[in-house]
Amino acid sequence: MDDLDYEHFVEIYKNPKYKGIIKKGVEGSASNMPCGDRITLYLDIDKGGKIRDAKHDGYGCALSVSSADLLCNYIIGKKIKVVCKMDFEDIVKLLKFTPSIGRAGCVAVSIDALHNACKKANKYLE
Repeated sequence: MDDLDYEHFVEIYKNPKYKGIIKKGVEGSASNMPCGDRITLYLDIDKGGKIRDAKHDGYGCALSVSSADLLCNYIIGKKIKVVCKMDFEDIVKLLKFTPSIGRAGCVAVSIDALHNACKKANKYLE
């Protein structure tokens, strides 16, 4: 990662646009035990299955928090059916770089939280 990318992630970490809680909706949490990251993703989904809003809360390193924020930005306005098919490679595309093996869990925690939210979004997936 070059200096420009690093500064971008630090800025997102310090001032995440999508940090917060959605009281009504679907949520999913995940942890990255080796680093101590914990992310909860909150989704507000309309009756048609479109994500109206997405927020994240929790704690972690700059990479995990930035990944969650970028993921929220990406999924707003998309159908939950499509979003629930996302995987690690999709978040890597959002990041625009491949994290080292030691940092992959920091990135994966937000996708894991998304998948856990998707398990609770069954009525929107039918």
